[in-house]
Amino acid sequence: MSIVTYRRELHTLAEGGFCEFETSKYIKRVLALLGCEIMTLGKTGLAAYFDFGKNKTVAFRAELDALPINEETGLEFAARTGYMHACGHDGHMAMLLELCEIISERNTAKTNVLAIFQPGEELFGGAESVIKTDIFKNIKVDEMYTIHLRPNLTIGELYSTSGVIYCGSSEFDIAFLSNGGHIDANVTDAIECAARTIIYIKDELCTGDVRAISGVIHGGAARNISAPRAEISGTLRYFLPSSGENAKLKLTAFAEGQKCACHVAIRDYAPPQNNSPELFLRYCINTLASPLYFADDFSHYSKVIPKTLYVLLGAGDVAPLHTSKFDFDENVLFSGVSFYKRILNI
Repeated sequence: MSIVTYRRELHTLAEGGFCEFETSKYIKRVLALLGCEIMTLGKTGLAAYFDFGKNKTVAFRAELDALPINEETGLEFAARTGYMHACGHDGHMAMLLELCEIISERNTAKTNVLAIFQPGEELFGGAESVIKTDIFKNIKVDEMYTIHLRPNLTIGELYSTSGVIYCGSSEFDIAFLSNGGHIDANVTDAIECAARTIIYIKDELCTGDVRAISGVIHGGAARNISAPRAEISGTLRYFLPSSGENAKLKLTAFAEGQKCACHVAIRDYAPPQNNSPELFLRYCINTLASPLYFADDFSHYSKVIPKTLYVLLGAGDVAPLHTSKFDFDENVLFSGVSFYKRILNI
């Protein structure tokens, strides 16, 4: 099948993280025709291994999951599942399936090849669920690559950088608790404590390489009652792990220093993606002007693989990622596959 067919059929199947059952079945059917060893990774993840008896193994990753968005692209193959491939994962899977098909047809490459179809990138624990399967203990991977579509970069061009390209990300949930009370009572207002914390995040916590936002706030039940409970949720982003740790400590201390009792929960989504300088220089692709405040759990693979490279594929002037109208020119996918072929010298 063609890369366009792969993309469109996978787009229609859009499913949420760790529930990509139909998507996984589709990929497994394709891989079954290609003469590779197929491995399951948890409930929905898959890996295809092409063993050419080489001393070196190169891995590639594509993401399976979609976002809980009702699609408004107007495409004939639009998803009607309540989920949408609004982050380009359909394109990423299509590129990797096309590469697998080419490897199968030529039955050769300068290295062994491991193609990983990862679940749950948009949630917590996607890449980690792959690592926990011990696949990297059974197959020694020397290098790992991934390509991600990116609006507002020149269409069809590839971009990356040496060192940090994407930030680390941590998510926080803070609940403030008080007794509440009528307007004339001398009580602590949980909403006020939440508001002070939001202002602190915006005005004081965001320094250096740290960025943060409180995207959600809930609290109160009546307009003349001081709220007994208020909750805020948000995200911390940082390029230096030490900055992230410091920001988490400062945020926790400030929240716990408010008049209300509070509970702070912070979860780490992913560390910064630190590209291998050697891999970046080897392929001489376009250099990003600066690292980006986006996060991807691909960075977890650097814990078990010596060299990784995260590459962006320009989608041009299209709707932003994670929106109901995101779409892209399918011709850009050929640029991604060409880069993968260049890595394998096929």
